[in-house]
Amino acid sequence: MVAEMTEFLNNVKTTSHWNEDYVVKEITSILNSEMGTPPKKIKYNNVEYTPQTFLSNFLKLKMSDYFNFMSTNEEKFYEKHELVEADNWWHYSNYYNIPVEDFIKTIKSSIQNGYSVCICGDISEPGYDNETQVAIIPSFDIPTSEIDDNSRQLRLKNGSTTDDHCIHIVGFYEKDGEDWYLIKDSNGGAYDGNYKGYRFFREDFVKLKMMNIMIYKEAGKSVLDKIIK
Repeated sequence: MVAEMTEFLNNVKTTSHWNEDYVVKEITSILNSEMGTPPKKIKYNNVEYTPQTFLSNFLKLKMSDYFNFMSTNEEKFYEKHELVEADNWWHYSNYYNIPVEDFIKTIKSSIQNGYSVCICGDISEPGYDNETQVAIIPSFDIPTSEIDDNSRQLRLKNGSTTDDHCIHIVGFYEKDGEDWYLIKDSNGGAYDGNYKGYRFFREDFVKLKMMNIMIYKEAGKSVLDKIIK
């Protein structure tokens, strides 16, 4: 499936035959052929929903109440910018750029006040262990005390921090003077250890290797108050 999609997209690129409707139609056809056509409606609690009505009528989420943040010193802080990564292929630019200290404080404050955090970043690291389900920054990489905007940017710039995966921070714990985050992970590798579907990220890993977050407006109030007057 991946090979077929890659071949098709490479052909579109080399022939300069980009047409979004056409490309989406062909990719959808490949996905449907290999994975099955997704249902247009589902029944939940004896009520029939489309994806849109499930969002609006059951979940009742107001998506404008959720805000995106990133942290890079290549753009001005406390302004909206584009998150430069492969997954942001449509060049979405509604990410508030904040310093890493605000980035980590916002995450911690959100969890401590009962709000979970959607977070995305790098999981292909030496300190990321599937067996123990723990992620840390090894001492041979960089001391925790030296993680700052510049050390983050170096890794973003040289490609050693990449956009690998999005996960869900659902808990926080302090032990022996170190802060840890409980991660809910749908990736198959998250089921290799004893804590099926969960991982444990030490704060240094989050601070250095996570690229962006999405949170509820109340969770981000302290940093949003600096930006939105």
